[in-house]
Amino acid sequence: MSKNNAKIDQVPIWTITFEGDPGTSDDYQVEFFDISDIVKGLCLVSKYLDLVGDLQEKHDHYITSADIKYVNSELTGDMSDNFFLVIFAEGKNGNNIGLLLAEHEDGQKYPLIAIWPYEIYQKVKDDENFLDQIINDIIEKPDMWKKVEVILPIDD
Repeated sequence: MSKNNAKIDQVPIWTITFEGDPGTSDDYQVEFFDISDIVKGLCLVSKYLDLVGDLQEKHDHYITSADIKYVNSELTGDMSDNFFLVIFAEGKNGNNIGLLLAEHEDGQKYPLIAIWPYEIYQKVKDDENFLDQIINDIIEKPDMWKKVEVILPIDD
């Protein structure tokens, strides 16, 4: 689905710019679809991220990188000065999902702001349990994923 379809649904877009290979001009952007109205304050707690970190020690396909350069919201503009992270999960069955999370001011929880791709947004809109299942599967079923990457902001 394109950005135009999201506009039809009046879904605010979050554009995340990721750094490409160092020293090149191959940065790329991914459009996430705001889900805050649907999930109504759903947060991942720091313990969840700790569990993902534990899985990184056991599974080579669980990794962390620092590639977020810019975060821009249609609603509020440039948000790059705030802490955001993305969990990108590439399924062995070809299904991919991206979760855009912001750090809460207490540093102990991370509200879910937006998801990618649009098809996943539609599935979650139709069935919120679908999102719960994915969040659970990232931790409970590491063998169903080809890659799970926690992407942090670039260190300045």
